Amino acid sequence: MSPRVVRAAGGVVGRQGAAGTEIVLVHRPRYDDWSLPKGKLARGEHPLLAAVREVFEETGSRAVPRLRLPTTRYLTGDPDVEKAVEYWAMEWRGSADFVANDEVDDVRWVPVADAATLLTYAHDRGVVAGYPPVAPVDGLILLLRHANAGDRDSWPGDDFARPLDESGRHTASILAALLEAYGPTRIISARRARCVQTVEPLAALTGLPLEGDDSFDECADVAQAGALIRDGATRRRTTRRRGRPGCSASPAASTWGRICSTPPRSPRRPDRPPRRSRRSRRRKALPERNFS
Repeated sequence: MSPRVVRAAGGVVGRQGAAGTEIVLVHRPRYDDWSLPKGKLARGEHPLLAAVREVFEETGSRAVPRLRLPTTRYLTGDPDVEKAVEYWAMEWRGSADFVANDEVDDVRWVPVADAATLLTYAHDRGVVAGYPPVAPVDGLILLLRHANAGDRDSWPGDDFARPLDESGRHTASILAALLEAYGPTRIISARRARCVQTVEPLAALTGLPLEGDDSFDECADVAQAGALIRDGATRRRTTRRRGRPGCSASPAASTWGRICSTPPRSPRRPDRPPRRSRRSRRRKALPERNFS
């Protein structure tokens, strides 16, 4: 019998201290241990949003995710129960007052190099070992293809005006909350209706203006679009070295989010899902574990 897997998520939250980069750890009185902040996913909750929520609930720290870190999987001590915890490196954006409680009675900021000596469990030390290489990444360029917009051949009007269908609008609303967690400071979209509609919920949620840019249209030059993305990343690194947040709307916001539609890689119609290989089809046919 396969063990039941409990899904959880957490973060390694970094900030600059007197001795360099330091991360926050939590003490749990129930187990008398020191660990990384984490917690179980609520039903239907995305792991990324759960990680941000749990970090705040356990430490009072407001943090934005950056890159993925190793996922841990271990036995919980209960019969036939494993826990799988997904982690993200996170950038600290401030803290609320911490109030000790039954789950976490103390939090401590420690230099990254000293964290291993305080952490109780080897699997947490393994996650922290993967943190230093990604710690310098303090901003992201996010690329997003438009949500479902039906079949191009069945749309009677100009393809430029083809809108999202009901499924696409639902996806856009879900994506808004997920992308907002990254703290974007710019939203740039191709001008086609389906592209704009994909990020309109995000613009409404964040209050950011939605900038149109034909450079990311599906008919635009792929090399030019790639050059613009590389240029944005390069300019961000330069401005960060000079002590200013790159491409930011305010000094407190340092993420540069380029949310847009990307050109198709092949003549395949962009609204049709890619064909799966025979191997992937066989893999999908296998019974899946229940991760609820």
